[in-house]
Amino acid sequence: MKKITSKFLISIIFTTLILFSQDIDSDIDGVIDEFDECPNTPFLTEVNSKGCTVSIILFPEDSKNDSWDIDINYGINNDLDMLNISKKHSLAIQSNYYVDDWIYSFRTSGHYNNTHYVVKDTILKVKKRFKLKEYLKLYIGGAVRLPSYNYLGNNIDYTIYLSATYYPVEKVSLFVGLNYTFINDEPLIAPLKDTTNFYIGGGYFYNKDLYMNISYTYTQSKFKNSEADNAIMTTIFYQITDKWFTSITYSHELYEKAVDNSINLHLGYNIW
Repeated sequence: MKKITSKFLISIIFTTLILFSQDIDSDIDGVIDEFDECPNTPFLTEVNSKGCTVSIILFPEDSKNDSWDIDINYGINNDLDMLNISKKHSLAIQSNYYVDDWIYSFRTSGHYNNTHYVVKDTILKVKKRFKLKEYLKLYIGGAVRLPSYNYLGNNIDYTIYLSATYYPVEKVSLFVGLNYTFINDEPLIAPLKDTTNFYIGGGYFYNKDLYMNISYTYTQSKFKNSEADNAIMTTIFYQITDKWFTSITYSHELYEKAVDNSINLHLGYNIW
């Protein structure tokens, strides 16, 4: 009996060795080493037919949860439409708090031209994130623009936000958004109207830390007799460390009488 059992065990071991020698799957991902283009993937990681991880990188706003960050922005606008002001320098500070699927933002800003520094309106914003599918996010929100810009007739304005981001394939993102602002300022200089802002674009993740996109934006002026701004924008985002991130945005106006171009530099820090 012992002799039969020993022979049986030896035959099983021998057969197993032969099978493994032909179809070895070292990382146990279901793709044998001979055809595995991404060896040593973590156990139980979802892979494609080439043995590579199936993962789509999400932009921070679509993936952050229970976190808080702060962002400092410096911009230079080359304004050809205003007399005696060839360049306008701007500075903004924004803080974003992410909890569950809610995003709370605070933004204060100002700009300096050839004559003086002007504080712009302070913005308090809240958005709700809806996960329609695994890689499709919808955002609905609103904002209050507090009249910290000191001029006669400046009142509280309100904005409604609607946007969506979609990741159709690995490393690619698509986004679209529509904002509508109710203008409550007094028409002391010229007739005013509510405004609409629309944007659409797409981006590419070179890796989990480096992202670039390009978009088209349409922005109405609150002055009834002013033309809307049409611009092409591109942004490069880089996650420096787990805490620090940065981005640079270039915008070129398509309407000749408006701001010709602008550059904005961002430096952010994840507090937690």
